Amino acid sequence: MSKATRRRGAKPRSRKKPARDAAAGRRRAPAAPAEHGRREPPGDAPRISASGRAAELGGPQRALRLVLTALVLLGVVASQTGAAHLWGISHWAYVPLPWQILLPLLAVVCIWTPIGERVGRVLRAPIAGALFRRRWVAYGVLPLVGVALLWISRSRLHCYGDGWLLGELVARGAPFHGFDFVDYHLHARLLGWLGLSGEAQAFQLFAVMSTIAGGFYIAGSAWASRALTDDSGGRVLLFALLLFFAPVEMFMGYAECYSYLALFMMLFVVTLAAHYAGRVSATWPALAFGGGVTFHLDALFLAPLLVPILFWPPEHAAPDLRRRLAQVLLPILALFALAVAFLLLDGYTRALIELDFFKMRAGQRLLERWSGAHGLLDWRHWRDVLNLLLLFAPVAVAMLACGLPWRAIARRRRAVPRRIWIFAGGALWLTLLIALIHMKLGIARDWDLFAAPAVVYVLAGVLVWMQRSGGRIPARVVGMATVTSIVLTVPWFWINADAERALTRFEEAIADQPRFARAYAHEEIGKYFRKQAEAASDAQRKTELIERALAEYRHTVEIFPSNPRFHGVLGALLFNSGDHAAAFDVFQRVYEVDSTYALGLEMLALLHAEREQWRPALRYSRKLAGDPREKARSAAVHGLVAEQLGLHREAIDAYTRALTKDQNRPDLLERLAGLGMRTGDHALAERAFRAALRLQPTDSARVGLAAAIWSDLRERPEQWRTPEGRQRLQEALGAIEAVETAGRANQNVRQWGEEIREALEGG
Repeated sequence: MSKATRRRGAKPRSRKKPARDAAAGRRRAPAAPAEHGRREPPGDAPRISASGRAAELGGPQRALRLVLTALVLLGVVASQTGAAHLWGISHWAYVPLPWQILLPLLAVVCIWTPIGERVGRVLRAPIAGALFRRRWVAYGVLPLVGVALLWISRSRLHCYGDGWLLGELVARGAPFHGFDFVDYHLHARLLGWLGLSGEAQAFQLFAVMSTIAGGFYIAGSAWASRALTDDSGGRVLLFALLLFFAPVEMFMGYAECYSYLALFMMLFVVTLAAHYAGRVSATWPALAFGGGVTFHLDALFLAPLLVPILFWPPEHAAPDLRRRLAQVLLPILALFALAVAFLLLDGYTRALIELDFFKMRAGQRLLERWSGAHGLLDWRHWRDVLNLLLLFAPVAVAMLACGLPWRAIARRRRAVPRRIWIFAGGALWLTLLIALIHMKLGIARDWDLFAAPAVVYVLAGVLVWMQRSGGRIPARVVGMATVTSIVLTVPWFWINADAERALTRFEEAIADQPRFARAYAHEEIGKYFRKQAEAASDAQRKTELIERALAEYRHTVEIFPSNPRFHGVLGALLFNSGDHAAAFDVFQRVYEVDSTYALGLEMLALLHAEREQWRPALRYSRKLAGDPREKARSAAVHGLVAEQLGLHREAIDAYTRALTKDQNRPDLLERLAGLGMRTGDHALAERAFRAALRLQPTDSARVGLAAAIWSDLRERPEQWRTPEGRQRLQEALGAIEAVETAGRANQNVRQWGEEIREALEGG
């Protein structure tokens, strides 16, 4: 540069260096190729001036402020009017009164004052920098801290979804459960591999597994925020919406099989967005989807999002359709084949598959009814659909609705990038599924069915605003959206971290659900109190809890009296709490409702047997005999009743059925052996007494074994001289001497001992 130029104060020309992102501290990646043949900045937004961008964002920003304000006001109304009609956004009703005032006020202040923009600037610079600049923070510190918080905030109530059922099935050792696929099977196998047992440890295993998945989810969310945009504001907004998101409850000790599905669905939609931004190949979303469908078959809800990769790919994708098919289908099919092979090799037979996927679902409808209570023409159904959207991602849905370029969409302008069409279409598709698929537990309780795929709303909302803003989301939008999401979602986590709060909210949310769903939910509440009673050590507390459980079960029967199971659980609790007379009346009503209900037949046989009414007991036992639903106790009662009536062969058959269902019953083995002695089937008696001795070496089993052997050999002295005969005689004598040594042998036993000794000496 010349001296004259320096004297005039001209600035020296400098070679342009790649821009550095203030938050990440690294060079910005080059913009992805435009989808329509021109280069565009990240986010696929056309280059416009700052004034043009401000003018373009003015309308959507005003609309977003109004919608976010409406959400806050709706939350205030819901917290004052109860959760029956607005259960998706009524969380403030369960927090202390000061927070009921402060949380909405904080959101409104951030939406309508410059404080929201200042919050966005803080989030954009120091916060985003601290979170995302260093990989060890994003992928190490954040997940570890997050796992600790998830564990502290873990759910204590298992009434949502199939929580109670799955924990009980795992505790009972049931290895497979249909659509829950590999996720459930891993829980069932891990319980055995780790040497755990019982329901308490089964639910603890669910809690640990879900929290571990949560750590991976947080790391994946951090990666998603760094991978999809170089804008620090967009990063922190996406990260916040992925974390302050109701389905994150899946990672808080939630007893269901959706946690790893939620992890893989998040990775799927993120890698799909990255694929359309030119950052990854189509193989990555296919791998993520394959991982999801391997763990749980509900991943298929988002399967339509794979179709655009094949038939409407981004510009950078492989031009050959066959190559794209290979990139998408091979990873999915390979992972699914591995999952199927794992289950088949571990014992998933054809009969079990037919039971899980066909027989148990026979008569169940897939789609919601057109008319009737809570049908598609009933306003309450659409109220519940809206509530589910309000629960899942109210801020993301608001951002999507306010940020979409509606005019361009109406004119089918090509300026709308493909990924906006795809993610907006994905959000619409998921909403249609929520509206059309029948949720037999009621939408309020079955909310977790669509929790994992609901992440598509978050990605759709953020991507629309990245597109609108040319890749740099305004600080005001970042601030007000983040704060509103936090104040709407944190109370939801806080409610579920305490059983009593969660139970209160659950009772209010189910108050206006369909009749069967409401009755079933009260059964689950009764189960909660019953299990609390089983764990209580104080007698008075136990009695109080049993009374509360009985009240819930009675309410269940009042709501839906035509279901035999609802009567059955009431009768079973009455029986187990000692009120056999009341239980007898209940099970008679069960028989009137459904004369084939297995528990009703079993309990009526047992109760009649207790009263020594053998003929009626036999009649009910025979109705269940040989039925696949017959349990060991049912068959044992049948054997006892038949034995009392002198029907020895029928009793032997019944005891044999009972022992095939439960082999750890030495008492049944001894009864079976006794029947063998009475009918002259000494071989049966000997086998049964030997099996009883292996399980529980009692004097009665020892004496019985000796009696069976001696009864068989007494009239056959030629067998005394054979090696096998002498070995059996010595075994019988050893059993008798064990009883004699203990001083518990009577005269008959001592006489048998003398006879066996003489036989051995003579032989």
